[in-house]
Amino acid sequence: MSKEKRILSIFMLAGLLALPHSHALAQTTSPPPAIKIIHSSGHPSLSLPLACTYGNDCWVMNYPDIGQENDGKAIDSGCLGRTYEGHKGTDFTIKDVKAMQAGVDVLAAYNGTVLRLRDGEADRLPTKEELETAKNSKKECGNGVLIDHGEIDGAKWQSMYCHMKKGAIAVKIGQQVKTGEKIGEVGLSGITQYPHLHIGITKDGKVVDPFTGQDTATPCGQSNRSPLWSSKTNLHYDPLAIGAHGFTNTPPTLAGLTQQSLSMDRLPSSAPSLLFYATMWGLREGDDIALEIISPSKNVFAERVIKQDKNRARQLYFVGREKLENDDFEKGEYTGRIKIKRTTIDGKSQLFTKDKKLIVQ
Repeated sequence: MSKEKRILSIFMLAGLLALPHSHALAQTTSPPPAIKIIHSSGHPSLSLPLACTYGNDCWVMNYPDIGQENDGKAIDSGCLGRTYEGHKGTDFTIKDVKAMQAGVDVLAAYNGTVLRLRDGEADRLPTKEELETAKNSKKECGNGVLIDHGEIDGAKWQSMYCHMKKGAIAVKIGQQVKTGEKIGEVGLSGITQYPHLHIGITKDGKVVDPFTGQDTATPCGQSNRSPLWSSKTNLHYDPLAIGAHGFTNTPPTLAGLTQQSLSMDRLPSSAPSLLFYATMWGLREGDDIALEIISPSKNVFAERVIKQDKNRARQLYFVGREKLENDDFEKGEYTGRIKIKRTTIDGKSQLFTKDKKLIVQ
């Protein structure tokens, strides 16, 4: 078999994370208005609620659903669809179940008092029956903590943390907590099919999108936003996120990556395959995706160009080669790169890119 024919062509593996009540990503029909960010002191200044490095080992999986409740639409504050119908918070995902088992701390986003909590719900990748049971018993949140932040400029603020790990809740009802203090760990309890933290923010009982500071009944794309996140977090709305990515020597699957990311820093030259993969959150129809591996001699080792055919909540693509018989891989440093180009509805171009290095010995 020729080298060309041996280049792996399993590039179109794709997966939609089957979140409860998930919908296809929403389309928009007109450009959203220009956004003006207002920095105000009339609300809590939230810190990142996870002990992670955002964009490296944690990402936003879903944003709050914007618009009237039960309107049949799934639209986020960017007038896109990185959400699902009725979603009332922000989902921060971590790499995989292995990271969850090792322990990823959930942190209080702001000072307050623990008002309520639940522990004892199992961490598991649930069956349909278990999802239905959790819904019927009103335990969608799983293990969780509700923190009361008191009044700020006459408004009452609270934050809810869901899907936490069984037995890892680190606070008690009535306890005072400070911004950044550990309150538990990320888990797989309640209605969830991926290890993540759901954080919901309310102001006077109404759900607020922390990326805009506006309640979720406010239509998407509105101006005069006042994000709740502290400037130190560097958190902002992302229309697309490149999640776990890296090198492996076996073909990856979304189910396998949910359990454990496969990224390798080093690989023997005699490995059966040399592959580069990337997972993405929020791909849209028409996105131009390019994956490539550059060899130590600066040649293109493998490449693939894809025109995204469907909106996807979560997607996996990979590229690479099998080792030819009696012909080991070139030793040295390889670079894996993913580039995603998007043309927005108002004709502007967006570029998203990530690189990864690999040493072949």
